Amino acid sequence: MATSTNRGGTSKEHIVLIPLHKTSTENIVSLERRQIYDINDPNILHRGSGPNSDFIVYKNSQAAQNESESVHFSSRFNVYITDKQTQELHQESRHIRLWFYDVIRNQCLYDAHELIRSLLKSDEFPRDYFSFIKRLMELMRKYPNIRKIELEIITLENSLEPGNPMHQKDPKRYEDLIKEKLLDLLERAFPNTMQVNDLA
Repeated sequence: MATSTNRGGTSKEHIVLIPLHKTSTENIVSLERRQIYDINDPNILHRGSGPNSDFIVYKNSQAAQNESESVHFSSRFNVYITDKQTQELHQESRHIRLWFYDVIRNQCLYDAHELIRSLLKSDEFPRDYFSFIKRLMELMRKYPNIRKIELEIITLENSLEPGNPMHQKDPKRYEDLIKEKLLDLLERAFPNTMQVNDLA
């Protein structure tokens, strides 16, 4: 990971998560590459450690910067999510917007398609919000030409009735596996105790 010296101090490039907007049905976050000079900034909620020491999570949108460029690439898809409390199955729209450093059309398209393809692999697709965000941060690290990712998640109104064929897959059978995987991810990515809701 790149380091540089500027403004009288040493900085390190981090991948930062900034919450931009949150309501009961909509959540927007920004993932950005930033040179961080002050790791003790009171607006920092969490810093990763170990292999994810370059991950930083901000508490609120104060760290956000106005974007001067139009979106270079975007992709939208829907996913089905089970509410752990009500077991109700509902649909979410997830919109991913990308900005690049060097806008070379073929390379940008290749990187964008590879990122989306890796994210949507059926056997690796993150099954919860926390691991979905973490996966995006990992992929952003993999493609250094991506300077910013904006993720918008909207809960759609058309929830599915219990008799819908989607429910026949019995989402409960994944519950223990998801919990185990999420705890493992939390322990490896963020050794210090952290609640999933902290990233929501």
